[in-house]
Amino acid sequence: MLRKLFFFKKLSIRWKVSLSTSIYILFLLFGSIFLTALSFEQKLINEKNAATIENIKGIVDSYLDSFILRNLEKIDEMIKKIKDIPSVEKVQVIDFEGRIIGNSNISNLGKIDRYLLTKFINNKNKEFTENINNKTIFYYPVKVDDEIISYVITTYNQNMIKESVDKEIMSVILQTGSVAVFVILASFLGTFFISGVLIRPLIELKDKIVNIASKDFKTEGVLDKPLKKEKDKRCIKEITEDCWITAEKPEKVLNEIGDLSIKECYKCEKFKNLSHDEIDELSFSFYMMTASLKDYLQKLEEAHRERETLNCMATMGEMSAKIAHEIKNALYAIGNAANYLKHSIEDETVKEFSGVIKEEVNRLNEMTVSFLNFSKLIEPKFELNDLNAEIERAIMLLKDDFDDENIKVIKELGNIPKFKFDKNMIKQVLFNMLLNSVEALKEKEERNKYIKVKTYVENIKNTNYVVLEIEDNGIGIKEEVKERIFKPFFTTKQNGTGLGLPMVYKIIFSHNGTISIDSEYGKGAKFIIKFKVQ
Repeated sequence: MLRKLFFFKKLSIRWKVSLSTSIYILFLLFGSIFLTALSFEQKLINEKNAATIENIKGIVDSYLDSFILRNLEKIDEMIKKIKDIPSVEKVQVIDFEGRIIGNSNISNLGKIDRYLLTKFINNKNKEFTENINNKTIFYYPVKVDDEIISYVITTYNQNMIKESVDKEIMSVILQTGSVAVFVILASFLGTFFISGVLIRPLIELKDKIVNIASKDFKTEGVLDKPLKKEKDKRCIKEITEDCWITAEKPEKVLNEIGDLSIKECYKCEKFKNLSHDEIDELSFSFYMMTASLKDYLQKLEEAHRERETLNCMATMGEMSAKIAHEIKNALYAIGNAANYLKHSIEDETVKEFSGVIKEEVNRLNEMTVSFLNFSKLIEPKFELNDLNAEIERAIMLLKDDFDDENIKVIKELGNIPKFKFDKNMIKQVLFNMLLNSVEALKEKEERNKYIKVKTYVENIKNTNYVVLEIEDNGIGIKEEVKERIFKPFFTTKQNGTGLGLPMVYKIIFSHNGTISIDSEYGKGAKFIIKFKVQ
């Protein structure tokens, strides 16, 4: 049985639909035939019983003169005729005194049967039937002008009637069964043909999917002809010149609109009109999903390149600051030593070379200052931007860092207005803050690591502020350290430069914002940044 089911599963949709429909019609037809036969069986038996009784009464009434004249030969002839009726087993005739004047068994003639006579009297001398052990006894009084002259008692077999009915029903079943077989074969062939037409778009869609899967996802030419031929090719949503479904090169149009296809086309009236059925909708949805994924991959690549650039710039800035800081300290010592030699030793050669050293130190110092300025912040370029969008982008770019440390990012981004800020600088702030949280979580053995990023609007003295909170359940910050964390070159990390949070502080300060910290050592930290928007 399981092998048969497995074989059925491996069939194509066309065969599955055809076989399933045929089997369904088979059960439906034969079920209907058998149910009809069962429901009519009793009705036919009742009709047979009624017909048997009517035949008996008809024969008896035709021999009424024989009863009046007491013609025993004619009565015996009547008994034989009744006996010829199918299913009749026994016939007996008694007079009004109970004497047997006719019987299918001759040996009983002349005997008196008070029992039968009493039954007639008890039933007020009316005709009646009695069922005993699948046999029916029909009691029929013979009357002339309402005067009873004799009684006829006929016994017939119900099993024989049932067998007769069953033969008739079986004959009908066989006839209708042959018609049913023809209907099933016709339905199978019709369903096989119709399902083949219906699933053709699915087969084409499958071939497209295999084509995409077997090649590079960005390969062009998957949709190289119009999906639907229409004279009116324009896009009624006006997001493109031509509707991609009717365009000569639908793939090109889809690639242009990208993710907009899912957002706009599915709600388009033209899309609904061109989608004749669910299969069309499935095909169109797949093509839109493909375009959306291409668009997403392209944006992801751009974001990855942007992230690499930002990481590189941040690293170069930190390296520049650290190297410049160390070089300045060394140059300061060298310069002081040269001054000491110049003023302490009365030797022209020493003084000459001390002067050369001093000049070179000054020159290197200027270069170091220039090098240090490379790591300094530039003036913000204020433009109207969406802070929530920048947060989403930063979280996406740092996804690998979060995944590596099994950190859950909780976003509670409220309905905040757009306001003017330098997008690149705020990106740097978000990167520094989020990476600081990652480092803090690395230092603490915590199973359920999380970083929560929250934005909301706060009104303080009739002034609206956009508030950004970045919270983690990492190691936290010691109380004595809180006041120093925004000072340059102060760090609690072994390999830190001490420039990350000071840079954040300067960026927020340049945006006329404020930054504060709420932390308890061992329980995590929350940084609260506020931007004035009104």
